[in-house]
Amino acid sequence: MKLLAVLCALVSLWADSEPHIKAASRAYESGRDQAVAGNRVAPEKSFLHAIDIEPTWLECYQSLIQLYVSTSRPLEASMMLTRLLQIEPKAMNERLQLGRLLLDQQQWSRAFAQIAIATKIDSQNADAVYWFAYAADRNGMRQTALDALAKGMRSFPGDDRFQKLARELEVKTEPTDTGAERSSKK
Repeated sequence: MKLLAVLCALVSLWADSEPHIKAASRAYESGRDQAVAGNRVAPEKSFLHAIDIEPTWLECYQSLIQLYVSTSRPLEASMMLTRLLQIEPKAMNERLQLGRLLLDQQQWSRAFAQIAIATKIDSQNADAVYWFAYAADRNGMRQTALDALAKGMRSFPGDDRFQKLARELEVKTEPTDTGAERSSKK
């Protein structure tokens, strides 16, 4: 008898949740359709409405983030990426995307923190290793950057980004030509 009561309660909960899911789905589909049609205002409202209804819907966050990035709104994209990462902390692509947005905004230490987490999630990911080296350099952590760069060059020899970053870091280490040296060369 108790089992029957539990099953009835579960069926009731399932039936009650279905309108909730349908409403979120309608809002999401509306936003997606509006974005495809080229509308830049209405999709945001629809995606946010869908997230209000179902706050853990990752695809909706990803669509909203894509909309913000495509309309040059990095602050809003960063905020939504942060919310998404609270739901799914091991989402590697989103964590790297947040790190890159922070680099673009010259928020070196925040970018480094996000990318460092990404390298802890997957230390064999070429993007994570590259952006870790890059962010470490921009954050003034030269030896960390050089160590990561060396690891990237060993682990991913065909990835030209590591060679390019190595050349860029070499330029920074060459001695500068001082005025005294220039006058003695004349």
